[in-house]
Amino acid sequence: MPDVCTALGAAVDAACVGFGRHCAVGWWFGTVPVGAVVVDVCRVGGRGWGWRVGWVVIDTVRVNEVVVRENRLAKVVSEVCSPAVVVLVLPLVVAWSATGGDVARTLLWGLEVALFSSVLPMVFIVRGARAGRWDTHHVRDREHRFVPLAVGLGSTAVGIAILVVADAPREVLALSLSMFATLTVCVAITRRWKISLHAAVAGGAVAMVTLLHGPWSLLLVLPVALVCWSRVVLGDHTVAQVVVGAVVGPLVGGVVFLALV
Repeated sequence: MPDVCTALGAAVDAACVGFGRHCAVGWWFGTVPVGAVVVDVCRVGGRGWGWRVGWVVIDTVRVNEVVVRENRLAKVVSEVCSPAVVVLVLPLVVAWSATGGDVARTLLWGLEVALFSSVLPMVFIVRGARAGRWDTHHVRDREHRFVPLAVGLGSTAVGIAILVVADAPREVLALSLSMFATLTVCVAITRRWKISLHAAVAGGAVAMVTLLHGPWSLLLVLPVALVCWSRVVLGDHTVAQVVVGAVVGPLVGGVVFLALV
């Protein structure tokens, strides 16, 4: 029976290759007989075992489908709620509040912040990924993150200087300074440890929106939790890394924003 289990595991491994490196990449049956209820049945994202309780070994297709669906959802959440996307939307939300709903001024100030804090840094990152300087636009390797993050800091600083010279609304300037402060702390941490920027940006955004629009905005904590889940499921971060990110974002960005508005 162990030989059968080993062969079945190898077959599932081969079948999983087509789903990409972040899907369920393997099965571990060891000497567990077919038909037994198992706990440690699959390895997810190459970063340890994903626990599955209550299915029998013979039900491999069902377990595989669940894991693949989870990873597909995690990928969507990770892209839709990426720092670049959040920093595209957040300035428009803050600018709308700062200008009293003036559409033209909202677009002017919101897009200015988005351009220097999201679009230009992201263009640099994507070009670097295509040139092979880092793995993807998420820059998963911690050692490669310093340069892209430093470019992001420099671009944001230029944007802040323009806001000051152009006498931008106080809340918009406070937002840019808050993001600059948060990114600075994240860069410092990243030199030694891989903090989750997804979690930090999402958490900081919720803190700032809550300060502007009241406690009902705290419901946005639920999407932040989903973002944290997605980063762990994809194997890009540990639980500790997303928790620290989710704390650093509000603690740094939220506090600086509150002090300036």
